[in-house]
Amino acid sequence: MITGEEDDCMDCKDALLNIEEEYLQDVIDQEYLQSLQQPPSRSPDDMHYRHGNPRGFVVKNAPWDKAPDTASTDEFPSFGAVVAPNPSKAWGPSRRK
Repeated sequence: MITGEEDDCMDCKDALLNIEEEYLQDVIDQEYLQSLQQPPSRSPDDMHYRHGNPRGFVVKNAPWDKAPDTASTDEFPSFGAVVAPNPSKAWGPSRRK
């Protein structure tokens, strides 16, 4: 109960309601920040758990599962014959004369 002049009482009531609103907004903000700091939950409803795979998404028979055969002209038709560079001239011809 607020007692006093009517105008003063209304001003006091408005001030108290503003303080309450700010406090409640701070509480909501704090709860939201705390929810962001917690690790995600792993519920049985998660897709990878429903399908019996706890490791998550797995790619099978992907191109990177085996090393490519660089000697194969079927896999690398534009390679052709590869000639190894001369080790003594790996960085180009010598500038000495």
